[in-house]
Amino acid sequence: MRKKNTYDIVIAGGGIMGCSTAYNLIVRDSSLNIAVVEKDPTYALASTTLSLANIRVQFSLQENILISKYGLKKLAVFAEEMRVDDYIPKINFHREGNLFLVDKSGKKEFLHSLAKQKELSCDVEWWTPEMIRKNYPLYEPSSYSGGTFGGEDGYFDANTLLNGYKKKSKKLGVDFIYDEVKKIKNANGRVLGAGLNSGRILRTEIFVNCTGAWASQLLRTADVFILFF
Repeated sequence: MRKKNTYDIVIAGGGIMGCSTAYNLIVRDSSLNIAVVEKDPTYALASTTLSLANIRVQFSLQENILISKYGLKKLAVFAEEMRVDDYIPKINFHREGNLFLVDKSGKKEFLHSLAKQKELSCDVEWWTPEMIRKNYPLYEPSSYSGGTFGGEDGYFDANTLLNGYKKKSKKLGVDFIYDEVKKIKNANGRVLGAGLNSGRILRTEIFVNCTGAWASQLLRTADVFILFF
């Protein structure tokens, strides 16, 4: 079968960001031709599979809180939404909560964040040292002012989450190419395509960089530089 070399959208990186991006795009427009390029089909060194896979609403920035609240809703229906024939991705999401210990110097900041979280209807509480000791009797929290506990927080199986998005995206028509994007082809400020390690060129006008820790390195091939402070 002849390989397709022209796509509406090319996504570099087939981890959770790349696969979820592909899924959400194809769900919104099934006519799109989308390719996801992933250099390691085993995901042995992928940030997704090596992560602790913890989700929390305990942030100080409102946007991060809202993203996590949306994420919690998606996790609740993920298995059924990503069902492919007889395959049902069970991510084993456990809401065991996260406890953040707070010393005296950080109490004001944490209470400010807690007020924002409660304003956004998050299940987060302030725990005194006595409450911490009651719930975690093996821990001695007397040196802390207290802590914030998020009952909605928890962890899940990141590998299954990734495979759920990947299998569903494939079912809906997304192409997965096991290669590495070595260069973003561009001219006059416009994307023209992606050059792969194999020598193959994928033509596209829309390129999505989901390569995580390697993102800035790839962007430099298009003379785009990210500054870190």
